[in-house]
Amino acid sequence: MRSLAIILAVVGVALASEGSFLNFAKTFNKKYATTEEYNKRREIFVERYNDMVRHNQEYEEGKVTWWRKVTKHYDLTMEEIEAELNLGLMPVEKDYMPTKVDEEMEARIARMEAPDSWSWKDQGGVSSIKDQASCGSCAVFAAVATIDTCFWQVTGVMEDDLSEQNLMDCAYGYGYGNAGCDGGFVTSYMDYVVDENNGYMEKESCAPYFASDMTCDDDDSCNYQGAVMTGHYHSWSPDEAQLKELVYVNPTATAIYASYMFDYAGGIYDDSRCCESVYDGACDINHGVAVIGYGSEGGKDYWLIKNSWGTSWGENGFLRMKRGTGHCAVGTDRVDQPYCRAA
Repeated sequence: MRSLAIILAVVGVALASEGSFLNFAKTFNKKYATTEEYNKRREIFVERYNDMVRHNQEYEEGKVTWWRKVTKHYDLTMEEIEAELNLGLMPVEKDYMPTKVDEEMEARIARMEAPDSWSWKDQGGVSSIKDQASCGSCAVFAAVATIDTCFWQVTGVMEDDLSEQNLMDCAYGYGYGNAGCDGGFVTSYMDYVVDENNGYMEKESCAPYFASDMTCDDDDSCNYQGAVMTGHYHSWSPDEAQLKELVYVNPTATAIYASYMFDYAGGIYDDSRCCESVYDGACDINHGVAVIGYGSEGGKDYWLIKNSWGTSWGENGFLRMKRGTGHCAVGTDRVDQPYCRAA
């Protein structure tokens, strides 16, 4: 039975009117300089809003498995939304970023011991949801999200105070193309932690997040002292069965196609506009996330994903993604998982 709150949200709205747009503009503090700009944004909003209403009616009828909500992006074109969220293509010459696998982990994956469902969130091992804002720092947030849990497994304490800003600034230009707010690679950030900072992570209390490129200030006195990262697993060509085994060991970073997820509000994301794995040739990878669990609901398998778009997005900052087809490329292109020990 769907909750009353969801029913009111998904079907208790009419098609867009002038009042709907004015309310949207007031809620998100939108300002338009000219009548032409106002009319353009209203037209975009009305089309997007009405499409959301139709989609949510289908959700209520059980025809789709996820629902949508109005966000601050509803008056923007798709190109503008991608720019606002800093969703950029993540191509790379894989020969320059070698696979890093080890026999112990490969053997563990091959044993296929993971249970039918698992959630690090339910275990209490997931740090708080953060917001990367208008900075292309998703790879840093995905990397830190996995390290948070890795350290927690070592110490039994969720520090929730590791600095994305420090890692983004100090690993700028390191490895295979880290470029701060212009993007980067989880594997390069993890390499930096191990090779250049002796496995330590600086605390966020010393280096808070500014959502912009800053000068690296490497202060060893600010390093978290409970645990260190000793290495990481990195594969370019995983599959979902392997990802399931990895996630049972620790949250695992991966790259996905996220362009149409900006108004995801809940449910199991299954979008016909998205691709089915990178191998179908239609997946433009443009966002990094941390896969923190998996499960099933109503006979539909899903991945549980921690995003970095704040708590107002999705299911309090989390996403449930259809599992089993490589939907939006989850688990079919680049996976990274840290290894940790006590400091």
